[in-house]
Amino acid sequence: MKSWFSIKAAAKDTADISIYDEIGFWGVTAQQFSKELKA
Repeated sequence: MKSWFSIKAAAKDTADISIYDEIGFWGVTAQQFSKELKA
């Protein structure tokens, strides 16, 4: 399945991503997004 997002490292440092509510009108929750990032 093709993902609706992509993330590419632009530096050697780490980054934090904080999302606290629904993302867009697709009904993606912060928990679902976090789970996909860890996959």
